[in-house]
Amino acid sequence: MGFLLASLCVVHLLLLADRTNAETAASGNTTQSEPFYPFGLNNGDTKYDYNNYYFYYGQYFQIQTETGFPFFGGKYHLINIYMQGFLTLGKTSSYSSPIRFPSYSRNDFIAPFWTTWNNGVNAALSYRQVTSGSVLQEVTSDINQYNPQLNFSAAWAFIATWNWTKYYSTAPLEATFQVVLVTDGTLSFVMMNYGNLSATSDVQVGYDTFNSTNYFSMPGSFQSNITNLSFTSNVNVRGRWVFRTDYCYNNCLFQDDFYPYGPNNGDSLIPPVNDGNSSVILLTETLQFFGTEYNKLYVNNNGFLTFDQPVSSSYPSMFRSGYDIIAPLWSNWNNAKSGVISYRQVTSGGDLQQATSDINQYFPQLNFTATWVFIATWDNVAFYNMDTDTSFQVVLISDGNQSFVLMNFGRISSVISYLEAGFVTADSMIYFNMLEYSSYTDLTFSSNVNEKGRWVFQTNINYVKGPFLPFGTNNGDTQQYLPSYYYRYYYYYYTYYSVTGTLGFPFFGGKYYQLYIYPKGYLTFPWSVYATPVQFPIYSRNNYIAPFWMLADYIQSAVVSYRQVTSGSVLEQATSDILKYFPELNFTATWVFIVTWNWMEYYPTMGNNTIFQVVLVSDGHLSFIMMNYGNLAPKTQSVQVGYDTFNSTNYFSMPESFQSNITTLSFTSNVNVTGRWVFRTDSCPNNCLLQENFYPFGPNNGDTVNPAADDESSSVILLNETFQFFGSVHNQLYVNNYGFLTFDQPVSSSYSSMFGSGYDTIAPLWSYWNTTKSGVISYRQVTSGSDLQQATSDINQYFPQLNFTATWVFIATWDSVAYGNMDTETSFQVVLISNGNFSFVLLNYGRISSVISNMQAGFVTADSMIYFSILDQISYTDLTFSSNIND
Repeated sequence: MGFLLASLCVVHLLLLADRTNAETAASGNTTQSEPFYPFGLNNGDTKYDYNNYYFYYGQYFQIQTETGFPFFGGKYHLINIYMQGFLTLGKTSSYSSPIRFPSYSRNDFIAPFWTTWNNGVNAALSYRQVTSGSVLQEVTSDINQYNPQLNFSAAWAFIATWNWTKYYSTAPLEATFQVVLVTDGTLSFVMMNYGNLSATSDVQVGYDTFNSTNYFSMPGSFQSNITNLSFTSNVNVRGRWVFRTDYCYNNCLFQDDFYPYGPNNGDSLIPPVNDGNSSVILLTETLQFFGTEYNKLYVNNNGFLTFDQPVSSSYPSMFRSGYDIIAPLWSNWNNAKSGVISYRQVTSGGDLQQATSDINQYFPQLNFTATWVFIATWDNVAFYNMDTDTSFQVVLISDGNQSFVLMNFGRISSVISYLEAGFVTADSMIYFNMLEYSSYTDLTFSSNVNEKGRWVFQTNINYVKGPFLPFGTNNGDTQQYLPSYYYRYYYYYYTYYSVTGTLGFPFFGGKYYQLYIYPKGYLTFPWSVYATPVQFPIYSRNNYIAPFWMLADYIQSAVVSYRQVTSGSVLEQATSDILKYFPELNFTATWVFIVTWNWMEYYPTMGNNTIFQVVLVSDGHLSFIMMNYGNLAPKTQSVQVGYDTFNSTNYFSMPESFQSNITTLSFTSNVNVTGRWVFRTDSCPNNCLLQENFYPFGPNNGDTVNPAADDESSSVILLNETFQFFGSVHNQLYVNNYGFLTFDQPVSSSYSSMFGSGYDTIAPLWSYWNTTKSGVISYRQVTSGSDLQQATSDINQYFPQLNFTATWVFIATWDSVAYGNMDTETSFQVVLISNGNFSFVLLNYGRISSVISNMQAGFVTADSMIYFSILDQISYTDLTFSSNIND
């Protein structure tokens, strides 16, 4: 039809152009009578004057129409007006420069004179909508003149006029043209009116629809004679071209792949009720849906199926709904306004033959024969109370063992908001969100089976196999959803979830209250700076637990689900499991933390998913990690599995890490349970306390122990030798429980405030330490023995020019002290060294808890004029590995 219309218009154009050119040549006058409807501010237009300052390339203005404008099968409530001389209906355009029609794009274009504009001055764009008055009467008269058989009465008109707009050129070229959209609600027309048009060749004139099912390109487009439009016509009015646009030929509804539907095909109709649904539909065969069998369902008017009960919500909420849901397009559909919703199920005939053919085409390895088909169709349904049309269909197919969901999409209205498309299980762990891969307006042309407007999924796969502890929202989990676009590197880099535990988790000498969950399949405490998996051992500042650490593919989306448990059947199950694997321990779990990852693939067979789980188990002293594996899709990316500690003092890397056979974890074990690996993590081999440089400490080494009291300090300690401290000579000191020394008096403040305190202070780590909770603070001073030998050796190593011999050493140690009321452990030590003339402070750091706040480390004089703040240089968690003397 597009070709026929173009051919007819060419003939008419040539005849009229010959006549008007002859008239123009004879008169020598190029001024035309202009067939414009009234425009400008005096006629109620909204007007934009644009120049170099205001204009930018691709600028447009969006107008919400007062009525729907029919355009080749669609009905539009949004118009986007572009300075470059064209409109789009509904969706905005990514094109600024003119493109040739047909464009086969995702836009509906109306182009009265689409060219490449200059940022010229003295240019104006004006527009208005009209629903009454003389303009409607004039438009009605004009349309009936051109189409006398229609008895047309205009109810709405939209007029946009471009006036004195300059071309992209240094010459002062000008043009005036107008487009008028007219409708009575059913019939619709586009009028293009032309005044003066200066010569140019870079112009597209005509219209083009979604995927170019209907289009017209004016002869002369992209040619120099396009300016003849001022003198030509297809309605015998010079400078005016008129097109009827409400027709729907060339499958403009995009329903050629729909299964037959409607009452004529045996469908049952759902009553036209807003937010309604069908009554219960008893299925003649069971449908398998990811491990659950159903023998009934409900068709909900708002665009989705449920199985357990009807749902009337017009606000789409597939996730956390608590229901198994299949949603071809869940939104606020209103068949009380317009449209029909119908359904049927069949066990014989042409539908089964079509379903059998379709499934064997998409899954050729199955040799499938359909025995049951259910079809539900939303035909030209309105969105909310708007006069729009949207069509889609869902088809359920089964042979009694294998089940499939097929979704077909016709024309989708461009004014929908709040919508979802795909499916989800009741626990939200298995889902597919189609709008992660396609915008809703593109559903008509997108696909996962290479057939425009069709998406297909196999749903009988229960791939959640493996020794999992219960997970998902139905079991109280918190869930995070990660669309596929989150996996782009830069966005994904810092994605993690912080979880604070109710009990500390012992992990190779440390006890941790906070951990970070990463969508890429691992945990840390504290958080990690690595984006891609790295091979263990890392020798980093982090503790890692990596059940399946990989750089997720951009074609994947994911659900991460987690919870912590302190009572109930999960604790009983964890206790039973650990006792089975470690029968000698007499273990009773008091805390369990469960994290489950489910990575979904784009492909229709859902068998390419990867699901795994990590479980942390503790009784407060003993601790274990369980890694559970279900289906693991083949991976081309590198994967690290295992654990790694602070500075890699203890680590385990699964032998298959960074190898292609890593997915065999689903079938292997170290505890004789397929798909489960278990590790004990509370032991502390290989100096995991990181105290190898500490001077000997504790009562066994002659230390005096500070009282285990909050806000306390030692009694006054009289020094056997004076200690020089930046011009002051001290012969006494106090060991304050909160991690610092003072000389003049004890200080009980837990809030670290070295500066402005008015005291000479040495603070190895001033914070809120609590020995009433756990840990020991002890001290001693010595004037002979091995401590002096060690101090002499250390100072001569760090200051070799001094030829130093220590005569006095004071050692204070905070050993495995708790922070606040938390069951954490932090160790550090301060050593004062002197030979009577030279004095030194040596600070040693062991394992530092990662949950400290309000802390200081360093020293300061009473007047705050001489100080050193270590934490200005590094983070407190790095004290264990940092140094100013390379030790």
